[in-house]
Amino acid sequence: MRHSDGEHDSSQSPPRTVRPVVVALPVDYHPIVTMDDAWNVLKWVLAALAAGFIGQFGKSFALHLIDRKRRIRRVGETGDPVHRAQQPISPLASAEESAQREQAKIEKKRAKAQAKIEKKRIKEKTGDDSPVA
Repeated sequence: MRHSDGEHDSSQSPPRTVRPVVVALPVDYHPIVTMDDAWNVLKWVLAALAAGFIGQFGKSFALHLIDRKRRIRRVGETGDPVHRAQQPISPLASAEESAQREQAKIEKKRAKAQAKIEKKRIKEKTGDDSPVA
C-alpha cells in the first residue's frame, strides 16, 4: 500500500522486479535478412546516391561550359565577354532594326503581289485554266 508521500509500506510485499523475456530460437533458425545482405543493400543505396550527386553536378558543369562557349562566340571587337554583356542596348538601335525589318516585310509583300498580278496577266493571255509553274 502506498502512503501519501509516495513511499512503500514495509509491511507489504517488496516491489516487483522486471524479468527479461528469453525467447528460445529453433536450432535451424536462419534470419530472413542477414547483416551481409543489409550491408550489400546499403552499399547499393549509397552508390545510387553518389551517382545522382555526381550526375547533377556534372549536368550543372556541362551547362556552365555550354553557356561559357556561347558567350565567347558572341564576343565582338572588345574581346571581353563581361564588357560585352554590360553594354546597354540602345533603344535607337533596336528601333532602327525594327524599322528595317518592317521595310523588308513590306518589300516582300509588294514583290509577291506583283508576281501574282503578272501570273494572272499571263493566264488571261493564254486562256489556260491550268496553274502556271
